[in-house]
Amino acid sequence: MDAVAGTVKAFTLNVIISKLLSEEKKVFSAAFAGIAGTLLIGGSTFSSQTKAPRDTSEDMVLGVEKNTLLCKKIQDSEVVVLDEGSQFHKYYIEAFDWLLQDIMGNKELHFGGKHVIIGSDFGQTLPIVEKASQATQFRMSIKRSYLWAKFQQYRLISNERCRNEEWKNTLLQIRSGEYESDEDGNIKLPTEITYCDDNAEELQDKLINFVYDGMEDNYANPEWFMDRCILCPLNKSTNEMNERLIKKLPGKEIISYSADSSTGVNDFEEVPIEFLNSFDYPGFPKHALRLKQNMILMLMRNINKKQGLCNRTRLIFKNIRGNVLECYNPVRREWVDIPRI
Repeated sequence: MDAVAGTVKAFTLNVIISKLLSEEKKVFSAAFAGIAGTLLIGGSTFSSQTKAPRDTSEDMVLGVEKNTLLCKKIQDSEVVVLDEGSQFHKYYIEAFDWLLQDIMGNKELHFGGKHVIIGSDFGQTLPIVEKASQATQFRMSIKRSYLWAKFQQYRLISNERCRNEEWKNTLLQIRSGEYESDEDGNIKLPTEITYCDDNAEELQDKLINFVYDGMEDNYANPEWFMDRCILCPLNKSTNEMNERLIKKLPGKEIISYSADSSTGVNDFEEVPIEFLNSFDYPGFPKHALRLKQNMILMLMRNINKKQGLCNRTRLIFKNIRGNVLECYNPVRREWVDIPRI
């Protein structure tokens, strides 16, 4: 099922899963990415569900052993639902095919005779292949697998999120590479939706005021906050935007510092602590974490997939106890404790 962004692909897959479950059929659901996996009913990541190795090869084998609970779960499932198909390396899908044939004892039918539904948006990220050219990424796509021709293809084309027809067409042209661009692939967005004549700080303030207009009256409403976000191309811009947003939030600011003391004799003892604390690496929180009640926090690693606490999960900060952050998960409507690592 190929679905353009905005065509509610995840919702459609969940409707299919709900229908199957209502008919007392068992469903195996997974996605390539953690967040996409938690959005599926009963879903998780493909790697955790199939013990898939990180490194891919043509003869790779998934690590599901026979006579285990995981094997029985896959064996009992009548339908398999996979999301984010465009990100799957073709060797993962082919290894999954061999696994199901082995588990079901059926070498005659692909996937051991099970029905397989794959949702994808091929306008998004292709399989990540280290130090590979774009042509190699195309070759590793599931569209280049011998299994692709066996699938019956459907498309979702109605954008349910965007009602502006002109902007819909612009998005489709950008997705397909038809939008006018320069020799480096850069595009020029319509002037009516851009600000470009002000300095960086004024632009950031305009963007914050546009996205979070009414924050003073809604800062305690988790749903209001979760319906809004600002995307930045660089970590530096993200940090600057976050600092400005924190200042605008009502309430007292709390600063949580990372551990910065040595636990033994090593080569770093003579390095000034101030220098170490100045490091700002991608994928790691800053030394001084500035917090305010009701602000949004994003997890930076998988903590508990069954509870939906995966990398990029958004939570609402409520309080801090020592090195533990008390947060509220508005998606699951439950309280969680997050260690300050």
